[in-house]
Amino acid sequence: MLQSSIALVILLASAIWAEPSGPEADSRIQPGQILEANRVSGSLIGIQYENWFTPHNAGNWETAEGTPILSKYDSYNVDVIKKHAEWFNYLGIERILIDWTNMLWTMPPWEAHTGATKELEDTIELFFKTISVR
Repeated sequence: MLQSSIALVILLASAIWAEPSGPEADSRIQPGQILEANRVSGSLIGIQYENWFTPHNAGNWETAEGTPILSKYDSYNVDVIKKHAEWFNYLGIERILIDWTNMLWTMPPWEAHTGATKELEDTIELFFKTISVR
């Protein structure tokens, strides 16, 4: 499952923004206008998602500059994941870029990850399992 999750992350991260051509090029958004993605053919609506809120990562919220609408949640909380997925659907989010930054490519080898790195792997697997049930 983890390998398929990683493949999905790579696939989502490789989505390319298509520049409009032909008649669509004339309808480009001008400074000060509101972007309406449905006006631009080939638009992909995406969001960067972080699952750092675990006991060994940013889970203590000590460095947070604000409090999320769902309170200081834990990335293991399935109810929070479901609410995020509901919001993504409502907002028309089509692509999710998972932010693992540099955590997963360090030593030890993948299979031996523990602590904070393992939590990131576990919570993103939980995220994919939760949103795929919908």
